Amino acid sequence: MKKINIAKIVWVGALFLGLIVILVMVMDYKIHYQYKSRNKIYFYECSGNLCVTEVKDDDKLMYSYYDCEYEMCPIYKKEIGDSYVVLTEGDSNILFDYRDSKVISRDYDDYQLLNNNYIIVIEGNKQGVINKNNEVVVSISYEQLGYAKDDYLIGYNLNAIIAMNDKKYGIISLKDGSIIEEFKYSEEDVDTLLSLLNDENASIDSN
Repeated sequence: MKKINIAKIVWVGALFLGLIVILVMVMDYKIHYQYKSRNKIYFYECSGNLCVTEVKDDDKLMYSYYDCEYEMCPIYKKEIGDSYVVLTEGDSNILFDYRDSKVISRDYDDYQLLNNNYIIVIEGNKQGVINKNNEVVVSISYEQLGYAKDDYLIGYNLNAIIAMNDKKYGIISLKDGSIIEEFKYSEEDVDTLLSLLNDENASIDSN
């Protein structure tokens, strides 16, 4: 009786199994990726306004695009300022700089632009401030930042902002979150804080 070479059988079987695995991987790639195009959101200049589309338009000046890879693209929610948009993806809200083609943050519920350096972020019922590198400069612990008047946000300058904590208003630094004016002012005293901010801003301008 011919002796069976077990080692050879195992080796051939392993080689055959390996070839099957490679074939399955190749087929999976062809099915899921090779014949699928990468999805993108394009940002264009349109007569001084921002146009947002998932269809490329070579006739318009393109700022940049957001690469969705092979997944469904986020939904365009809103533009804030002259450089940023908010995109909604499931439970996540993405702050995207469409001029520099850069994701700023995916970490918060909403965003509000203060100036070129600082962005108010909202998480639940709390607010804080981040910079363009997504670094927290004011902790997300305040009930309100800035002061809403006639649908506009006021109450801040280049260095400081009105904040509300425990239903009382004060002023904090935009650079490091330190307290400039204690939280002892009521709603009726907000004009006093606005005057303090204006005085501080005037001294900055004079320098």
